[in-house]
Amino acid sequence: MRCIRCNSEVADGTNFCPYCGSPMVSQQQPYQGQYQQPHQGQYQQPYQGQYQQSCQSQHHYSTDKPDNNMIWGILCTVFCCIPFGVYSIILASKVNNLYNSGNYDEAHKTADDAKKWAMIGAAVGLVSIILYALTVA
Repeated sequence: MRCIRCNSEVADGTNFCPYCGSPMVSQQQPYQGQYQQPHQGQYQQPYQGQYQQSCQSQHHYSTDKPDNNMIWGILCTVFCCIPFGVYSIILASKVNNLYNSGNYDEAHKTADDAKKWAMIGAAVGLVSIILYALTVA
């Protein structure tokens, strides 16, 4: 039997898909658009298996407004490494729009990425300055 939602192969007689949690509909019983409550003795957890494990491993951020780390991108661009700094500025400029549209997790992730690329740019710039000083001296 196949799940109508995720198209996974599911054992016959299963009430809920172990991958996506949707109720299983047999071929004889047409789907009517409403979920039926299972009987008390045969209730199974709808979210078992891979779907539940993938949800538990995801990081969920708070709904507090994140710092967009624009200053780090600007400092990196001016003093260290222009390409990484510009990329950091581009990411930082997206943070406020993502937060205002309600994408809190994506806003936090983008803010973290902006800071990460600014720090990578600072490290690359510092290494470049050290290598230049060693080769010239």
